[in-house]
Amino acid sequence: MIVVVLSITMGMTAYFSYLENKRQARNNLIKQAKANSQFLAKVSQEAILSSDYITLNNYTSSISLVEDIVYGIILSDKSLPLSYFINKENRYVIAALESGKQDDILQVVEKINSNANVSRATFPVNFENKKIAEIVIGIDQSRLFEIARNDLVRQLENSIFIILILSIFIYIVFKYNAMQPIRELIKGAERITDGDLEKEVKVKYNDEIGFLASSFNIMMRRLRKSIESNDDAIDKLIALNETLEQRVRERTGRLELAQRIAHMGHWDIASYDTHLNISEEAYNILGFEHDKRVSLRSLLRLLDVQQRRQLYNLYLDAIKNQNAFEVELEITRSDRQKRFISVIAEVEVDRHYGVTLFGVLQDITERKEAESLQHKALIEKMNAESANKAKSAFLANMSHEIRTPLTAIIGYSESMLAQNAGSYDERQLQTVLKNGRHLLAVINEILDLSKIESNNLEVELIKTNLFNLFDDVTQLMQLQAMEKGLEFIVDYQFPVPAFIETDPTRLKQVLLNLCSNAIKFTDRGFVKITVSYSAIDKNIAISVEDSGVGITAEQLQRLFKPFAQADSTTTRKYGGTGLGLFISRELVLKMGGDIYVESLKGVGTKLTFNINTGDVNSSELASEATDLSQYREKETGLAEIPKLTGKILLAEDSEDNQGLFKLFISITGASVDIAADGYAAVERAKQNQYDLILMDIQMPGMDGLQATRLIIESGITTPIVALTANAMKEDRQRCQQAGCSGFLSKPVDRDEFYRVLEQYLDAAESPVPIVDEQPPFSVDETEMDSELEALRLRFIDKLQDQVQQLVVALNNEDWHKFKEITHKLKGSAASFGLPNISRQAAMLDELVKQADYSRVPEELEVLITMCRYAEDNKLKLQNL
Repeated sequence: MIVVVLSITMGMTAYFSYLENKRQARNNLIKQAKANSQFLAKVSQEAILSSDYITLNNYTSSISLVEDIVYGIILSDKSLPLSYFINKENRYVIAALESGKQDDILQVVEKINSNANVSRATFPVNFENKKIAEIVIGIDQSRLFEIARNDLVRQLENSIFIILILSIFIYIVFKYNAMQPIRELIKGAERITDGDLEKEVKVKYNDEIGFLASSFNIMMRRLRKSIESNDDAIDKLIALNETLEQRVRERTGRLELAQRIAHMGHWDIASYDTHLNISEEAYNILGFEHDKRVSLRSLLRLLDVQQRRQLYNLYLDAIKNQNAFEVELEITRSDRQKRFISVIAEVEVDRHYGVTLFGVLQDITERKEAESLQHKALIEKMNAESANKAKSAFLANMSHEIRTPLTAIIGYSESMLAQNAGSYDERQLQTVLKNGRHLLAVINEILDLSKIESNNLEVELIKTNLFNLFDDVTQLMQLQAMEKGLEFIVDYQFPVPAFIETDPTRLKQVLLNLCSNAIKFTDRGFVKITVSYSAIDKNIAISVEDSGVGITAEQLQRLFKPFAQADSTTTRKYGGTGLGLFISRELVLKMGGDIYVESLKGVGTKLTFNINTGDVNSSELASEATDLSQYREKETGLAEIPKLTGKILLAEDSEDNQGLFKLFISITGASVDIAADGYAAVERAKQNQYDLILMDIQMPGMDGLQATRLIIESGITTPIVALTANAMKEDRQRCQQAGCSGFLSKPVDRDEFYRVLEQYLDAAESPVPIVDEQPPFSVDETEMDSELEALRLRFIDKLQDQVQQLVVALNNEDWHKFKEITHKLKGSAASFGLPNISRQAAMLDELVKQADYSRVPEELEVLITMCRYAEDNKLKLQNL
C-alpha cells in the first residue's frame, strides 16, 4: 500500500511540477518581454516623435537579448511598422519567410503567429497620456515546453528509483519489528499533547529508533523546563523587542540629524516610475512641500534649460548604460531662492524590477560662495602681486637712474682725495664724499617700503662705534640747522657705551630722518638729540626733540602710516612723501625696540625710540664728555690702493664712466682695454687674453647679459664681473644665471672695486697706502685735475652735437636712435654737475619707452634750452 501511494504521489507531483514549470517559464518570459518593452517604450518616445529610425532600430535590436523572443515590432498609431526585429534563426521565422513575402513584415508576423507555440504580447507607447505607438512581441514557447518535458522524464525516472529503494527499506524495517518503538514514540507524543510530560518513552534498542527515543525524552525534559520559564522568556523577548525598536528610532533620528547638519538628503527613482522617493532633508533643500510626491519633471523645472538637458541626459544614460554619475547644479526654488546642490547617483539592477537609481543630494551653497570669495581674493592677490612687480620695476629703474651719476660723483671725489687734491679743500671733499655716500645709502633704502610690505626688510647686527655715528649725523644735520638759525645739540646722559651691536646704516637712517623732520618743521629754537643707556634692559634710548610747530592728538594717530602726513597743509608747505616715519618705525622694530611720540601744538615734538645694544663691555663705557676722544675713531679717508698687474677689458657705453674706471684701474698699475658695447666686448674677448672682464649690463644694441652668454659659449673662461645700476636681488640673479662671476653696483664703491680687482688680478710688489706722497705709478694731482676738467668741458662741448642728433632722430621718427642718445645723456649729465639735463633726458627716455610721442617735441625744446645754457656758461660751471 505504501509503495502504491508513493508511486501515485510522486507521479502526480512530477506531473504538476511539469505543468508549473511550463507556466512559470512562460510567465518569466512574458515578464522579461514586458520589462524590455516598457524600457523600449520609455526610451523610444523621443525617437518615435522625431522619426529617428536609426535610433529606433538600435533600441528594437535590444529585444534580441532575450533568447525566446521571435520578433519585435514597433507599430505607429496607424498600425504602420516603424521598426522591427526578427530572429531569422528560429524555425517558425524561417518557415514564414519561405512561404510569404519577405518584404511584407506584417504578413511574415501573421505567419509566425499561426503556430501554437508562438504567443503574442502587445504594449502601448504613450507620451503625455496619449498613445503614439505600440510594441508587438512574439514569444516562442517550444524550447521552454521541451525543457519542461525533459524535466518530467527525469523526475519520473528518479521517482521509480526512489520507490524501489523505499520498498526494500520498508520491508526490512517492518521485518525486524520497527513499528513497536514507533508506537511508543506516538504514545509519548500523545501524552505531550494531553499535557503529560512526566512519563518518558522506554528505550529498548541502541539503534536509530532508540536514539530517536532518547532524543524525544531529552526534548520532553527541556520542554518541561521551557514551560516553567516561558513567562520569563516572553517578558525578555518583549523587552528586547522594545529595546531594538528604541535603537532603530535613535539611529533613524541620528541619521536625520546628520543629514540636516550636512545639508544632505537621500533619494531614489526606479526606471518604471516617474516619481522620486526623497528624505525629509531633501524636501527642505529643494523647497518642496513635504506631503507631495516629487516627480522627475518637477525637479527639472528647478533648473535652467541647459542644466535641465544635462541632468536628463545623465538620467537616461544611467538607466540605459547602468552608469553612476555626479553633478553640481544651480536651482531656483519655488520661494525664488537660488541654491547650489550636488547630486550623486548610483545604479542598482534587478532582473525582476529593472534599473533603480539611488543616491544623495547636498546643499553646497556655502561652499560655492566660499569658493567665489576665494576666487575673488585670488584675483585681488594677483592684482596686488602685479602692482608690487610694477612698483619693484619702477624702484629698480629709479635706482638705476640715480646710481649712474653717483658713480662719477663718488668716484671722482675718492680719486681727488687719493691724490691729495691740492687746490680743493680736503674737508669740503670729505663732505662731498660723505654726502655722496649718504645719498647712495638713501638710494639703497628707497626699496625699504617694498621690502617692508613683502616682509623682506633685514638688519645686520655688527659692532658699531656709537660716538662716530652721532658725529656723522651731527656733521650732516648741523649745517641744515645753522641755515635756519637753529641750535643743534647732542646730549649724552652718561654713562654711555662707545660700542653697541646694531645695524649702523639703519640706525643712521632713522636718526637722519628724525633730525631732518625736526629741522624741517622748526623755524626757531633748537633741535636736540638725547642719548641714554640702561644696563639692566640692555638698550639705548634716543630722543629727538624740537621747538617746532607740533601736532595735535588727532594728527598723532596718522603719524606712522605710510604716505600720511599731519594734514594737507603740511604737504603743501613742507613737501615730503610721508614715508619717513613709517619706515623709521619699521627699522626700529627690526632693531628690537619701538618709537614713541609726544607733541603739543605750537610748542614742539619729541620722538623717542629705543634699540637693543647687545652685550656691552664695561670697559667701553664713557662716563663723561672728556672720555669721548679716546673712543672716537679717526677718519682715515680712503683705504690703501693695491698694486696690481694684469689686463682688464672694460665694457661700458658711457664715455664719462669709461674715463672714471680707467683712472681707477690705472692707479693700480694694471692695464685696461675699452669696449663701448656688447658686440665690441665679445670681439675683443675673442681676440685678446684678459685676466678680468668688467661688463656693464645696460648697453645699447647687445646688452651685457647677451654679451656674457656669447663669451661663455665661445669657450672663454675669463671671469666676468657685472657692472649695473640695478642692485635689486632679481638683477643679481639674472647676472648669475647669465654666467657672471661677480657683481658691482653703480655708483661703484671704490674699496669694493679694488677688492674685486685684487680677487682676480695678481699682486705686484706691494700695496701703496694713500699718504701725502704721490704713488709713483699714478698721475700727479695737477694732471688729474686737468684731466677731470677736460672731461667735463668735452662733455659740455658735445651737448649740441647730441642735441642735433636727437632732432634728426625725431624728424626721422627713429625712436631707437633717439632712446639710445637720451639713455647715454641721462646717465652722464649728472656726473658732471648737470642734474637738470639728466632729469630732462630721463623724461624723454621714458616718453619714448611708453610710446608717448606727442609730448616729445615740447620736452626736447626744454632740453635744447638747458644744453644751450650749459654751453654758454661752461666757464662758470668750470669754476664751481
